[in-house]
Amino acid sequence: MTIIPGLEAALSNYLTEWAETHYEVIERIQENPHPVIRQQEHRFGRGGMWMLAQEITQAFMDGYADHEWDGEWFDTLDAFVSNHLNSLSSPEVSPPSRQDNP
Repeated sequence: MTIIPGLEAALSNYLTEWAETHYEVIERIQENPHPVIRQQEHRFGRGGMWMLAQEITQAFMDGYADHEWDGEWFDTLDAFVSNHLNSLSSPEVSPPSRQDNP
């Protein structure tokens, strides 16, 4: 199979970054007492939490796709997760949209 030069490395880098970001998003969801998280868990169970984590991860990756990081990644992610949770409607939390993984 012929692969476009550089595509395999770019895809591997993206998947690594996505997995690292997803891990950190999950950490922040677990540590965060935000009521939207608890409502999501109560209404949609563990599957809803997985979808929420995927949604936040993908939104972060899309929003910062071309950003060059200089040590502020964790602070930016913390603020992003917090802002994303605040943007969700409460108390009528709807299930996150199902997105295909990258």
